Amino acid sequence: GVNQLSQSVKEASVANDRALAEKENALQIPTLADALGAATGLDERRSDPSGVFIFRKGSPDQVYTFNLKDPNAVFLTQRFPIRGEDMIYVTEAPLARWSRMINQILPATQLSSMAYDIDRISR
Repeated sequence: GVNQLSQSVKEASVANDRALAEKENALQIPTLADALGAATGLDERRSDPSGVFIFRKGSPDQVYTFNLKDPNAVFLTQRFPIRGEDMIYVTEAPLARWSRMINQILPATQLSSMAYDIDRISR
């Protein structure tokens, strides 16, 4: 009777809600947070979270900047849509730049020799 009809209406409503949720997920536009997550996030040794840039082709071309050290910007990444031709660029961490420069100036063999000499002197 009435209970069975009520149960059928509830089941139909739940099924409808599931179908709508699946449709929304299928149509969901990827966000900057999704893209960064797909790239396994930012490596703090190599990237500088204060310099995240989105280059977007268009008329006119646009450049968006994000400082992910700011919590408000982190929330914004969850709402910022990424388009197919967008290019995401993350600046390099200062230590990574310094390390690369030192490696270009001093070959690895000199560094290990210097470390040995410094260790020997300090004893």
